[in-house]
Amino acid sequence: MLKLLVAFLVILLLLKLLKKTTHFRSKKHSQQLPKISENKSQHYHDFGMTDQEINFFRETMSTAKDQIEELTTYTHELSKLQAINLRHDTLNVARAMFKALVAEPTRLHLADQFLYTDLPSLVELSEKYIQVNQHEIKNRETYAKLEESAQAIDTLSKKIVTDYEHFVAEDLEDLEIEIAYAKQHTKKEPDFKEEIKHD
Repeated sequence: MLKLLVAFLVILLLLKLLKKTTHFRSKKHSQQLPKISENKSQHYHDFGMTDQEINFFRETMSTAKDQIEELTTYTHELSKLQAINLRHDTLNVARAMFKALVAEPTRLHLADQFLYTDLPSLVELSEKYIQVNQHEIKNRETYAKLEESAQAIDTLSKKIVTDYEHFVAEDLEDLEIEIAYAKQHTKKEPDFKEEIKHD
């Protein structure tokens, strides 16, 4: 009788857990992207993007936005994570990457490392770090793991900065060309003024 009662309670608990998980998944899955504005739609179409490409881009960026918001929350929760963020300016760099991608959506493929590996890993690692740090009792192994995790977070934060630098490298090259052209053009101006004087 006791075994039957325990089995029944275990099944009941599993059903409740399954119901919660299913509800969470369906809620997460049913979340739709907000309706796209006419200006934003035009912005994407100006880049020659199809409706399918626009949807994929918006879904990807929606995920990235959520992850940046999660990372912001985690970062402000612990002084150790705040210190790492200050050292690398991680959150501002992640937001800058987001803005740069929205401005140039057809360059999404150049940010795949940031979007699909580095940012999600940093969010997950920060979450785990906070969970372990909240343990009431910590032993030497716990502290060692926390230190190891902090180093990994630091490395990933550096990597996000590198991702951004690589993404904007082409813009910097274009800017250098423009600066060189402007310098060359301003050197020629005095000669032109001299010619006017002589006329």
